[in-house]
Order: sequence, then structure tokens, then C-alpha cells
Amino acid sequence: WDGGGGKTTLAKALYNSICDRSECACFLFNVRKISDQEEGLVRLQQTLLSKLLGEGEIKVRSVEEGISMIKEKLSKKRALIVLDDVDKIEELKALAGECDWFSDKTRIIITPRDKYLLTPH
Repeated sequence: WDGGGGKTTLAKALYNSICDRSECACFLFNVRKISDQEEGLVRLQQTLLSKLLGEGEIKVRSVEEGISMIKEKLSKKRALIVLDDVDKIEELKALAGECDWFSDKTRIIITPRDKYLLTPH
């Protein structure tokens, strides 16, 4: 599950082959690297919302506000979301916290550094 195993390559190939079946799609590369930067999770939430809503740049002031916006604005969308290189549970909670945030037609692909991130908590 460490780096270099081809997870990103496989996720990108899958994304490219099925993204046209979704109402909207977003591939967030390097979640780990970006989230480690100042306001990184907020910037990832902004990117996710902006790409999926197609309304230009969405402004998010805090992780909590981003979570509220994701729940409110994406709950009825048929989306495809890829979260690449996730290594902290906080990243998952900020970007794809609970199943009820999204439509049952939304598909989320996660490439984790540690497979234990994907076990229910």
C-alpha cells in the first residue's frame, strides 16, 4: 500500500473510463501533500466543490464550513470523486466524511497510503 504501487495510475485509468457516466467528476491528486500545507484541507474542499458544481471558484472559510457546503450542495449530485494519496483520517472526514453527504449514485474512489484508513471507524 506504500507509494509506487500503481494505485494512482489505476485510479486515473478508472476515472477516465467512467467519468462521462457521472453528472460531475473530480480527481483530487496528492491529498496528503496538499493537506499538509497551510489551509490545505480548505483548499481541497474548495477545489472539490468548484469542480463538481461548475460554478467557478467556490470560497470556503473553514473546514467546518466546507463540510456543511459539501453536505448541502452535493447530496443530490451523481458525482465521481477520486481522493488520491490519502494518509490521514482527518482528510477523509473533511472531504468524504459520511455516506449521507452524497447521493447513492455518487462513487468515491480513495487511494490510501495505509489500507487501515478504509476500515469503518
